[in-house]
Amino acid sequence: MIKKEILIPILVLVGFLSAVPSAFSEYYVGIFLVLLINFILVASYRFMVNIGMWSFSHISLMGMGAYTAALLVARTGLSFWVALPLGVLAAVATSLIICLPVLRTRGFYFFLTTFAAGQAMWWSWVLFDKVFGGFRGSGAVYRPEPIGDLTSYYYLVLGFTLLSLIILYRLEKSRIGATISAVRSSEELSEAMGMNVGMYRTMVFVIASTFAGLAGVLLTFYSGTASPQEYSVNYGLNILIYVIVGGTGSFVGPIVGASILTAVYETLRGFQILVPLIFGVILIVMVLFQRGGLVAIPSRISSWVEKLKRKKSTRHTTAVDI
Repeated sequence: MIKKEILIPILVLVGFLSAVPSAFSEYYVGIFLVLLINFILVASYRFMVNIGMWSFSHISLMGMGAYTAALLVARTGLSFWVALPLGVLAAVATSLIICLPVLRTRGFYFFLTTFAAGQAMWWSWVLFDKVFGGFRGSGAVYRPEPIGDLTSYYYLVLGFTLLSLIILYRLEKSRIGATISAVRSSEELSEAMGMNVGMYRTMVFVIASTFAGLAGVLLTFYSGTASPQEYSVNYGLNILIYVIVGGTGSFVGPIVGASILTAVYETLRGFQILVPLIFGVILIVMVLFQRGGLVAIPSRISSWVEKLKRKKSTRHTTAVDI
């Protein structure tokens, strides 16, 4: 169950997101729509981090879902409602193939192997241009009725985002989530207790890839095509920064990170050349001085206040005794 102290803020946030199409112009509706898709990405990425897997193929798996759905619709005329689950299944199938070599590694080597796998997928979209369209992309795809207009599609994405977050939250709070935390704490001890660590690592990787594929399908039908530029290394780095800056210790941490850094990005839209520098500075500051992320700041402030109160109380007691 969701704690009462965070239930009200969640309901307020959902109410605000539901009112976006009526309160903002189409430009900002588009920004919020992409932000909702990023919520799915960062929450599913954190699901992997919970077992100690920092992957760099998450965006590429997102792209596999996007390309599959886009090509099916653009070249065969398949319905969006059929292409969507097929795109998700393509991301799942690809993740299962990647699992074979990648999950044999740990730590930094896992990061490198997932980076290599992601780049192999990215270059396949570029080099096999007869299949994927190269840098031109998959070709134009259009949203069918009744989700053809931006407002209707926004609400569809909002529904998928809320459903995805609920599923990931329930998984984290379930017995599976407890087992994942145990594996992250000590794989050796978990194996000694009879846990099938390899199975759990594979399961977590595939589940996270499922939501990445869903995010890719949703994004490609917003942008109108699937192209290599959309699923580049830069996008992957941004997702990684969102998660770290927001904080991995809380379910809402990456969501907060994505929201605040998206606001920073939009504020600096006229100064795009400064965005990597500022994001880099923010990341360094958080890693050096606030490793718990943005969501840990209130508790840190509360701790400082408590320490000040104790110091004042101690001084007052000492003065009275004197």
